[in-house]
Amino acid sequence: MHNITKIDTLYSTETTWHGLETIVEKIDKKSIPNVLHDVLEFKIDPSALKDEDGNSLDDSMLEGLDLESWKIIAADLRDNPKSEKIVPLHVPKKGYQIHQNESLFDSMVEACDEVLGNSGYEIKTAGTLGGFKSFIVSIQLKDHAGFSIGKNDKHEQFFNLTSSHDGSLASAIMLSFVRIVCQNTAQFSLQDSQANGTQQKIKHSQNSIITPEWVEDNLNQWLIQSREYQKTLEALKSEKMDLEGFRIFSAGVFTDEKSDKLSTQAWNRIGEMESLFTRGQGNTGESQLDAYNAWTEFFTHVDGKNGDKAKRVAKGSFGRGGDWKHEAFRALSDRKNLQALLKRGEILLGDRRMVEASKMKAN
Repeated sequence: MHNITKIDTLYSTETTWHGLETIVEKIDKKSIPNVLHDVLEFKIDPSALKDEDGNSLDDSMLEGLDLESWKIIAADLRDNPKSEKIVPLHVPKKGYQIHQNESLFDSMVEACDEVLGNSGYEIKTAGTLGGFKSFIVSIQLKDHAGFSIGKNDKHEQFFNLTSSHDGSLASAIMLSFVRIVCQNTAQFSLQDSQANGTQQKIKHSQNSIITPEWVEDNLNQWLIQSREYQKTLEALKSEKMDLEGFRIFSAGVFTDEKSDKLSTQAWNRIGEMESLFTRGQGNTGESQLDAYNAWTEFFTHVDGKNGDKAKRVAKGSFGRGGDWKHEAFRALSDRKNLQALLKRGEILLGDRRMVEASKMKAN
């Protein structure tokens, strides 16, 4: 679901999957006027309220309404050619704090200027979703846009922001492997960054504010984490593993300390992943990095390949498939407990082979 309505604009420097973007050569405040309009708040006047038939409310009903604790949030789109109106967005409690799109955009840009220099990044996407109810920004960090471990193992990274004016989202900044171009990718980025520990949120509570300094501090910290992740992958590439070692490792990941057998589903999956370990994208079947890549490729592109593609991608990134990918990485990174995992995997894999052999004899 892209959730780009008739009054929304998604500015982008390149085409997207949904084709609803407005292409601009460069994204800055001058080039994205339709998404930086002010969001206003209004008090609710009880005397102006009417029921669904247009009748004024009687005194007994007005006495039961606690309207002083609430307000109306609306987008001032009178200068927006797609609307030319003030559009109601939300009726929150009085303490709800608006985080203006322009202020959020400024904080992201100022933080990137400070950390990377004004030529060290490119804003790829900025826009609104859901009828101006959500605001998104996606920034490519040129010197940290991605890294490669080996010939084909490319990891892309984006510095993203999501916020809302309808109470559905806190304002969040994140470093993610997902570029935001729609509602789905915004959700994917939130889940991806949360799983990787590269996300921070500020709720719309009274007097809350997103400052460039807060954004800058988090960006600096996440770039350090990103470099550590890269070092871990480089270390995995230097650790040798053959095909039998991959089978043992996979059996260990699919089980836990209390397991006394390898399930049929896990057994079948290991068989399917063998070719990905030896011949998958960028793999040669020689290292622990090849093992991690095989798990990643299997749960992203292969598992459930006969079903709906969108559901498979979502499951592989953020459902149980995503959990398995994170578990494989955690197991390989945990050098202290890896040997115990391999020992367990070797035992359970051997037991399963005996079971399969007995089935063959019975047939």
